Order: sequence, then structure tokens, then C-alpha cells
Amino acid sequence: LEEYINNLCLINNLSYQDCFLIGFSQGAMIACELGKFLKKKFAGCVLLSGRFLSLQNLNINFFINTPLLIAHGDKDDVVDPKYFEEACQYAESNGFTVEKHLLAGEGHTISSKTLELVQFFIKKNV
Repeated sequence: LEEYINNLCLINNLSYQDCFLIGFSQGAMIACELGKFLKKKFAGCVLLSGRFLSLQNLNINFFINTPLLIAHGDKDDVVDPKYFEEACQYAESNGFTVEKHLLAGEGHTISSKTLELVQFFIKKNV
């Protein structure tokens, strides 16, 4: 993934700070772990119905300078909504700037409301 992102950045004359890591469910977990592994600041990271897999302290990791959007349905029966609270607490305790949304009545899905939140987050952080 690192090589792929590096190649896309090179081809398009972009830096990591121009890129967003976005994932849904397991993809959100991968996006977070990739960001922590790369230790770079991105334009943003979006976690949709996901979680942080490892909860290690990130005090010397430039990824914490990446704005986060965490959105999760309160009726999610695939990835328990308790992980929303855990992710928010972890992100805030590590110094991330976090925009968080627990979406009432939503399950394990990407709704039009979720897409609006993502669109606004991207526009705000571009």
C-alpha cells in the first residue's frame, strides 16, 4: 500500500498531505493502521463503521496531526457501536483533531447522511 500511494503521489505531483485515507468497516481499520504505520500527516483520515485495531500511544507519530472523521451507526450489528466511543477516546487522548458522528438509527451502512459528512470533511480539509 505504501508503494502504491507513493506511486500515485509521484504520478500526480502530490504529497501525503494532499491525500485522504478513507475506509468502511475493515477498510477503516486498515486506513488507521496504515496511517499509524506510515507516520505521516495526511489531509485527513475517515473511519466509517470501523475501529482502531491497536491502541498503542502515538506520542511520536506525525499521523496524529491528521484530522479524523469518525462516523458510526448506533444500530450497527456488525461492528459494535462501542468501538465508536473507543475510537473517539483513543484519538482524542493521542492528540488528534476529531470530528465524530454517532448516527441515530443507522446500521452497518454508508448512508446519504454519511456521504454528506465525508464530503464536508474533505472540502474542509483540502
